[in-house]
Amino acid sequence: ANSYMAQVEPYEKVLVLSEINGLVTKVNRDFEYNYSAKKRVIVKVEKRVEEIELKGLKSSLKFAKKAYALKEDNFQRKNNVRQISQYEKNLEESSLYEVESQMAEMKKSINLLKYKISKKIFLVNKKYIDKIYVREGDYVDVGSKIMDVYDVSKLKIELFVRAKEIEGL
Repeated sequence: ANSYMAQVEPYEKVLVLSEINGLVTKVNRDFEYNYSAKKRVIVKVEKRVEEIELKGLKSSLKFAKKAYALKEDNFQRKNNVRQISQYEKNLEESSLYEVESQMAEMKKSINLLKYKISKKIFLVNKKYIDKIYVREGDYVDVGSKIMDVYDVSKLKIELFVRAKEIEGL
């Protein structure tokens, strides 16, 4: 019987890089060089500043919505009165659009902050975690290495065969 050498490799290797910058607050080293069967937080980056900003923006948006409702009510009332000039009606409509524009800008900022916060938590689900490059207290920048992760749901096998034996396989 002939014997062959083979090498089994993971289906995919992923080098996880940081999309954000910040101070690393938590590193779960228990999963380094281990398989994570369920969703686990491996690395966390400081996010308090963004959460404070998010809370402030949400509060501002709430007040902007109330201001918009009042201005819309004023506009509807003035629009129905014939004695008010078109210029004054246009001014009221313009202020309504200003508040609407501010609200759209706030919503955009809120969504950007939520996205930024979501990128500060590194989760792994059904993957093999190889090396974790960061430690608690490290400062990560955009593009910093966080960890190596392997997808072992499928495997690749490389079989080493002599050239003469290829035809018979």
